[in-house]
Amino acid sequence: MLRGLEYTAWLTGVLALLPFAPALVGWAKRRTQAADMDRLGYTFVGPNDRLPRVRDVERVAPLDHRDGRAEGPADEVPFIRRDASRDIEQALSAGGFVLVIGDSTAGKTRAAFEAMRASLPDHFLIAPYLSENIHQAVALARRHRPSVLWLDDVERYLGSARLTVGMVDDLLQQQAVVILGTIGTGQLEKFGSRADEAGGDERETEYRRMGRQVLGRAKRISLPLHWSEREVARARKAEGNSKIADALAHADEFGVAEYIAAGPQLLKDWDAARSLSSAHIRGAALVAAAVDVRRAGYTEGVTRDFLRSLHEHYLRAAPGGVVLRPEPWENALEWAVHSSYATTSMLIPQGDGLYRAFDYLVDAADRATEPEAPRPEVWDALADYLGDEDLAALSDVGSTAYDYGQFGAAERALRRVVEKGGDELSASARATLGLVLESLADAGELPYAAARGEYELAAASGWPEAVAHAQMRLGVLLAKLDEREESVVWFKRARDSGHPWYGGRASRHLGYWLESWGDVEQAREAFQHTIGHGHPRQAIKAMIAMGDLLSDHDPESAADAYRQAMDAGDPELATAAALCLGVHLDKTGDRQGAYEAMGRATTWSDENGEPWLIASFEFRLDDYASAGTMARLGVRAAKSLQHLERITAVGHPEVTPLALVYLGYLRREEGDEAGAREAWMRARSRGHQLARELADELLADLNEVEND
Repeated sequence: MLRGLEYTAWLTGVLALLPFAPALVGWAKRRTQAADMDRLGYTFVGPNDRLPRVRDVERVAPLDHRDGRAEGPADEVPFIRRDASRDIEQALSAGGFVLVIGDSTAGKTRAAFEAMRASLPDHFLIAPYLSENIHQAVALARRHRPSVLWLDDVERYLGSARLTVGMVDDLLQQQAVVILGTIGTGQLEKFGSRADEAGGDERETEYRRMGRQVLGRAKRISLPLHWSEREVARARKAEGNSKIADALAHADEFGVAEYIAAGPQLLKDWDAARSLSSAHIRGAALVAAAVDVRRAGYTEGVTRDFLRSLHEHYLRAAPGGVVLRPEPWENALEWAVHSSYATTSMLIPQGDGLYRAFDYLVDAADRATEPEAPRPEVWDALADYLGDEDLAALSDVGSTAYDYGQFGAAERALRRVVEKGGDELSASARATLGLVLESLADAGELPYAAARGEYELAAASGWPEAVAHAQMRLGVLLAKLDEREESVVWFKRARDSGHPWYGGRASRHLGYWLESWGDVEQAREAFQHTIGHGHPRQAIKAMIAMGDLLSDHDPESAADAYRQAMDAGDPELATAAALCLGVHLDKTGDRQGAYEAMGRATTWSDENGEPWLIASFEFRLDDYASAGTMARLGVRAAKSLQHLERITAVGHPEVTPLALVYLGYLRREEGDEAGAREAWMRARSRGHQLARELADELLADLNEVEND
């Protein structure tokens, strides 16, 4: 018997053939839409209980999943048109996938919502409340056109068994279907190309790779956190609203939308609550637990009981802990969910008794100079909480545990997915499980045979993604074990799999190993294969690798390879290639060419953000070290001082301490001995061994001079 959606869809088609069809067809369509809305957990409907059109939703609150299922504040702040609003509207009018990017409190959701209302008022609005409803939402967007699929905080819908690039491509091929998403800058970085190298080339996860594919289809529009003079001028016209007036008073320190969202103040309150004299010690522990749930890879809300149990671990670990007689649980929860400053709170009620940490606090924890991994209790608590009901989320948690180096927790979570699954998700989890076991074997805690067994099972699973991943990993593992012939076989299988990511990556890694084994010609062939493979990032990385390979054997060809990478159109890798070219030309004695290449790298660094200042400085370190003296630092002292001061402000744990050492040296050369001492003391405190040794030596020399 046909039921639910199948029944109403069938009935609509049959009634269309009858003389009295119009009224009954309308009734059947309404019933279909009602069933669809019920499945998606809609909290609002259009006229006559129909699927709403964009014009039917007048306020953003019902669409903002962070506000839960409540209607939101009645006194919603008037919208101040952003400079990017026109770009968003034009992109939506053109159709496709539009992604609005910005910090967690930049106002992305509101700006996207208002642009949607201005550009697509007659489109049906498809807004899944829960990430697990994304498949139904995509189907609904295809059936009811014109439509806009609203994906606020799009990362919630990415990952295993959720929104795939195939689903996106299918939607974009439909006429009059638009996808509108938002994502925080910090979240977007997790899907960026540089995330491949975070902690080494082996840390790529399924979640990031699939997410990067999906986000690669989007037209991206950035929404700055801080407001321009034009935006502030527009806001002043609405100063009659008290919230806008307060925000404008702090516009020099915070973005207007950020202040309205109260992110910075909430962070200060949370920090203050962790002090021994606070009346909200339990509340602070509760918020810390909720923040770590998000950081552990679970993006949905969790129950009050779950947080009540988990937060006890944070409370006991806090200074003073339970000895300080923390406030009652009810008071802690009330404090955490209270909206003191704006429309949000540290802990966001999600409806259905679920709670989720505010994005700004999660981003702040991740932005810490030395962010700590979530407490060990979080991983097992989440595994028990998810059980066998949401294996896709459990796989995400296991992969995140691996990223944090929590290998035991990662193994437990991924093994459950492997054992309870039997599909593509299970095969993918098995390949990642092999990666976890390989890391444990690297630490001497397991034999490598355990990892090899999981890889071989994944390689035999028949699922192309897992097969290519496992084949590539088998190549790496066997190379580490010096089983060269078999390693090459697996690398070539992955290379020839046709997989756009793992194929090119396998060929590139094969080149690295062949180079380490002294087979220059075969390594050159492997890198050339990757260059011709077609994956843009892998190809450019192979060009740089080719330059490194040929640097000692064929200097001219090496320089050509670096220049090819510089001209390939990727700003980040072009910077890296320019740095490599500079080092290469310096080694060959072409000092002028080396400094020209370094100049290009520095220029690109300034254009593409602070992280590449680090890369530029790393070149300078190599350059100075090759000279065997610090004396050349004084050649362009003023420019070098400015450059080094910018780098030290970045806070990179590896580079900043060394930059402080050189900054101190330049300050001393300028006669600023107090400034030099301050820089070297900062360098000593960063926990970087080489920086500490250099700083100690320079401080000792300074003290000796002062004592003479």
